[in-house]
Amino acid sequence: MNRQLRKRHRIVWMVLAVLIPFLVIISWLLIPSLEPVKAIVSSQPPALPVVLRTIQRPHYEIELQTDKQGHLQLEWWSKVSLRIPSAVVYQVRENGEQHLIGRIEARGHYRFPLERKDSTGRLQLKLYDFIHEQVIDTINISL
Repeated sequence: MNRQLRKRHRIVWMVLAVLIPFLVIISWLLIPSLEPVKAIVSSQPPALPVVLRTIQRPHYEIELQTDKQGHLQLEWWSKVSLRIPSAVVYQVRENGEQHLIGRIEARGHYRFPLERKDSTGRLQLKLYDFIHEQVIDTINISL
């Protein structure tokens, strides 16, 4: 390396030493400030006043509620996060048809309206994993 090449090399490195931090600071200042992500809050119907039945399981608790007009509501408390993120709750009718009630995603509190009970006075619920296509739990409630 001759003298002229060393001088050019030193100038290039000095320019880069000043230019790189300057460009990093400019790029950091030009990043737009984004609004923080807000949690999605699903609206739930208000709880019905009369509790008909309470069922407790190790991972969740269920309350069947009603009001003066006879409306039914399922209140579901997940005590721990489910190992199956694709769990849905079905109400099984008297003729064997399954009616989708709602989805249980994580630990928390869920309320779902139910159809009126059938003529036998029982209510059957199924917790179903639709990805693995298997029944996780069956809940039979006699009213």
